[in-house]
Amino acid sequence: MTPLELPLEEPGAGMSHRYELRLEGYEPFVVDQAPARESVRMVVPLRAAPVAPTATGPTGRPVTRAGGGHTPTAPPTGATGAAGRPADPVIRLTRLRGSMHRRGSRGAAWLALALVLWSGRGRADDVADEAELYFKVGAEKFLAREYRGALEYFLRSNRLVPNRNVVFNIARSYELLGQLNDAFRYYTLALEGETDETARRAVEGALNALRSRVAVLEVVSEPPGATIYIDRKDLGARGVAPRSLAFGAGTYRVLASLPGHADATPVEVKLELGKSTRVKVALTRLLGTVIFEGAPAGSRARIDGGDEVPLEGDALAVPPGRHQVVLRAPGYQDDPHLVEIEADQTIRQPARLQPQLGSVIVETDERDAQILIDGRPVGFTPSVVAAAVGQHQLQLRLPGFREVRRTIEVSPGEPLRVEAELREVAEISAASRAVESVNDAPSSVSVLTRQDLRAFAYPTIAEALRGLRGFYVGDSSSYGSVGVRGFSRLGDYGQRVLVLLDGHPTNDDYIGSSYVGLDNRVDLEDIERIEVVRGPGSVVYGTNAFLGVVNLVPRQGRGRTGGEVGASVFDHGLARGRARADVALGSNASAWVSVMGARGAGRDFTFSELAGADGSVPTASGADGVKAGTAQGEVRWRDLRVQGFYTARNKYVPTGAYETVLGDKRTSLRDTRGFVEVRYEPRLLESLQLLTRAHANLYNFRGRYAYAPTDGGLGVETFQGRWYGGELRMLFTPTPTLRVMFGGEAQLHTTARLHGQDDTAVYLDDNHPFRVAGAYTSVDWSPIEALRLSGGARLDYFSTFNGVSLNPRLAAILKPAARTVIKVIGARAFRAPSVYEFYYNDAGRTQQPSPDLSPESIYSGEVEVTQQLAPTTTLSGSLFASSIQSLITPEGSGTDADPLVYKNSRSPVQVIGAEAELRRDWRQGWMVDLVGSVHRASYRTPDAVSPGLR
Repeated sequence: MTPLELPLEEPGAGMSHRYELRLEGYEPFVVDQAPARESVRMVVPLRAAPVAPTATGPTGRPVTRAGGGHTPTAPPTGATGAAGRPADPVIRLTRLRGSMHRRGSRGAAWLALALVLWSGRGRADDVADEAELYFKVGAEKFLAREYRGALEYFLRSNRLVPNRNVVFNIARSYELLGQLNDAFRYYTLALEGETDETARRAVEGALNALRSRVAVLEVVSEPPGATIYIDRKDLGARGVAPRSLAFGAGTYRVLASLPGHADATPVEVKLELGKSTRVKVALTRLLGTVIFEGAPAGSRARIDGGDEVPLEGDALAVPPGRHQVVLRAPGYQDDPHLVEIEADQTIRQPARLQPQLGSVIVETDERDAQILIDGRPVGFTPSVVAAAVGQHQLQLRLPGFREVRRTIEVSPGEPLRVEAELREVAEISAASRAVESVNDAPSSVSVLTRQDLRAFAYPTIAEALRGLRGFYVGDSSSYGSVGVRGFSRLGDYGQRVLVLLDGHPTNDDYIGSSYVGLDNRVDLEDIERIEVVRGPGSVVYGTNAFLGVVNLVPRQGRGRTGGEVGASVFDHGLARGRARADVALGSNASAWVSVMGARGAGRDFTFSELAGADGSVPTASGADGVKAGTAQGEVRWRDLRVQGFYTARNKYVPTGAYETVLGDKRTSLRDTRGFVEVRYEPRLLESLQLLTRAHANLYNFRGRYAYAPTDGGLGVETFQGRWYGGELRMLFTPTPTLRVMFGGEAQLHTTARLHGQDDTAVYLDDNHPFRVAGAYTSVDWSPIEALRLSGGARLDYFSTFNGVSLNPRLAAILKPAARTVIKVIGARAFRAPSVYEFYYNDAGRTQQPSPDLSPESIYSGEVEVTQQLAPTTTLSGSLFASSIQSLITPEGSGTDADPLVYKNSRSPVQVIGAEAELRRDWRQGWMVDLVGSVHRASYRTPDAVSPGLR
């Protein structure tokens, strides 16, 4: 339909014109009355001329007629538009002579006759014919000013075939009948969906003309689409919101309803003529709740094919009724559900989402890196692993290397290939009891990685330490010992070096010995790395951390259930065997346990220098024969960890040591050490971590000494140590550049029993329980990127000497260039006298107690420079000096007349030295390490108690 607006000549006073409308292809149509002062919109029925007998009805579809013996044809060529509808016809409007009729009012300068041309193709059925007939009758009555009759037939036509143009005629009829409210409503309906701008302007003009004569009520609803009622529902609906309605002045109640919603609260509104009043009604949606149990995070749902909506947790709001709900989640297959629910009802349905799987090929330049997807271990490189389709967090972990983190997108098609280059990073916790890089540690440190331990297959701790700068080892055939930076006296049992197993001291409580051979553990296969700290460490650990600290970090569970066995031979035919089992107990728990044993028959020694007068040469058979066993295990669950350790070694010493009979195999030494430790290390806040531990320990010693009958025969000495302790530590990191640590620990040594007897008598049977307590703090701060300052102190109390010892440490770490690290360190440490040094005696035959001993102390200063020459080449050098005060030394010849007694040396020991190291690493474990050290240790004022060191 094509609305046309035509200008008409204004008739004279009291007159009107008659016009004839001609369109090509159609019969002429006479407009016998012209309106005045206003525009009139009317629908003009056009009859096709005999050459084209096709007409159109209200549907816009052809209506076939018979006439003139012609068959129905389409309108003339060129009369159809792009949409298949006739294009605008050529219009001729002619005023007929003598057509002027007087009217009672003057018109405007120009009058417009709005003609809606019914053109196009119609529908050849009875409904269309009936609708068109009603329309024609209505149009004739409208032109005859019989508006009520016209309204009746327009309404009938529109009821049969709805048509916006007919709706406009209905509105116009109501207006001319003075029923303005209904006219306003139908004008509004005529405007809906109208796309032609000319027609819209005509309708809007009619509406605007009515607004001053009616009271307009504009109703909107939230959500839109609510059915509107006025005063009562039984009076019928007034349309769908948003809607503008016209009324007379007065008070009205607005009601609204919408399927799936509770009816809106009625709104009472007062309307005035010539004014528009806006009313908004809100409707609450009626919903039920479906809980999809087990729905993965990020799940969404589509209800009856609509838009996807997210689940609130695992709950979905659903309108009452029966619905098809499709549950979706990234990386999962769709999960359809048929849901029937009532308002305010809650039902539960299991989510049955099955993951879509893809594959990921993971490769690293270093083998055996652990692969974790979303925090869950799935294998070791190189490997092909399955993963659900979607986005994941990939982690690659290999001890001694920086962890690799990547976000990956897995698709169900082509496998995703991930290649990563692992970068070595040396971290250490032994220097500060907090994990930090080697370059940031406030001490001179070294790390033996898992790759180092496997490449060199070190059999013992002592052998692993032998190649480190500043360390040297010794072995008296009874016990091995470690010297650090030029200091290790004959008869020293390593009591000035603290050996830890994952931070727990393994030194005994008898002599304070640091066991570094098979007396500590049978092998190093369960050790991930060995952390070494040179210099005083009492600021962190208290006693025995005098010259250095060695921390053995265990190899953790592999994240999967499995096992391993192994066997080896070393050192004069000593055979070893081991077995380990790992158990995965879920994503947050694991356990592992290992057992190992060693046995060696020893070797034979001859002593030609002790040949008898008859030429016989004494022989010691089975020297260094040994039996040893170790068991270790750990259970982890979240932040809780329980570890246990037990080791025992029996060493045969038929070499005449301790003035025993040479070659007598009864001389042997047995040491047993064990502990159980429980740790709880939760992170309370992002910047605050709590570290607590409780432990129980044992140490047993049994020495059998085969003396000549005249010297007492077979002597047996034992020691039993039992102690318990606890520690609480807080680690506070308020900013990335500041770390504060403080804590305290206490130990109760309930049993420290010494017993000694020989074939003649019991000469020693004492128990000396004691107590230890300590408190410590440290602060690490980086005011600028190139400078790190570290300071701390520890205060220790020992009941054995009834005193305290304060030990500070200060360090400045400078990084003047990207690959240069300079450390300047000053520290103090102490060593408390041991139970052996205090109380051991054999009734004065060779040794007496030494109850008046004081702690040893050391003051040390050091400058260390590390230069990274290339990514895999490092050059290090250091200069240091130490002063040892109150060194505990034996005095006496060890006879009845001059028994041994321990005293504190009156002369300090001075140690100075320099060290250098050049290391070059290659991939897959190849490396070259060149180490050189120069040390000098001496008494500053030698005396009878303190002979010069050599």
